[in-house]
Amino acid sequence: MIMEVITMNKEKYINNIPKELKERKQWLWFKIYHNEDKNGNIKMVKIPISPITCESNEWNKKENRTDFETALD
Repeated sequence: MIMEVITMNKEKYINNIPKELKERKQWLWFKIYHNEDKNGNIKMVKIPISPITCESNEWNKKENRTDFETALD
């Protein structure tokens, strides 16, 4: 398994998100892995992570999501 950390221009990212979405308490983090299948093909796997618990367990529970500003920290 190959792990890749992707960084992006934070300011550009923030400015491209509509205000209506930023106001919702719906934000998660994602960890991206690149796995190689049995044929040698590389596939991207995107795993949701809760900014509250820092884990992927129960990421879909509403209480494990956070506001936009907290998710950015």
